[in-house]
Amino acid sequence: MKLGLDASHWNLPNWTALAAAGHRYAFIKATEGGKFVSPAFFRHWEGARGVDLVRGAYHFGRLEVSPEEQVDHFLRIVPDEVGIFYVLDFEFHSIAKTKMTDEQAREFATLLGERRPINRKLLYALEPDVERLMYYPEFDGWFRYVAKYSNEAPKSAWDFWQYTDVGRVTGARDTTIDLNLYNGSEAAWLALTQS
Repeated sequence: MKLGLDASHWNLPNWTALAAAGHRYAFIKATEGGKFVSPAFFRHWEGARGVDLVRGAYHFGRLEVSPEEQVDHFLRIVPDEVGIFYVLDFEFHSIAKTKMTDEQAREFATLLGERRPINRKLLYALEPDVERLMYYPEFDGWFRYVAKYSNEAPKSAWDFWQYTDVGRVTGARDTTIDLNLYNGSEAAWLALTQS
């Protein structure tokens, strides 16, 4: 299984050391809602590029902003580059105490598909949310990126699994970092990342 990580403005990764430790990809927070841009996005984006990690950008969905405005904001910030992943982060906002609705997530998926018709889109959420949302046709072709902080893999199907939010790895200068696994063969990984 391929190792990867999730980086936001709270993290200070040493990209060279992470690549040397075997990490193959990084999902990097780009945007949230309709206005917020991660202050570390471009620094992390270039840092991961510099050591040839496969990169993905993620958008944290918000209830109080329309899906159209959120997709517009996300795609204004994320470069339109070959080989990158686009990730919708569908989770509870700890400060606002709200979460994007299923209907908003479905509209976000439709609009993103129209604007970036590529096959590297991921839905990140807790296992029950991923299972439920993946039944909607708007998420056909999306990859399942499950957040389950445990030593036991998700019981449902998954493509990427964020198994801890308190990981410690060589090359992460901060105390903890989110760590992921990819659930596929080397051939599948190469087909996915080189298409």
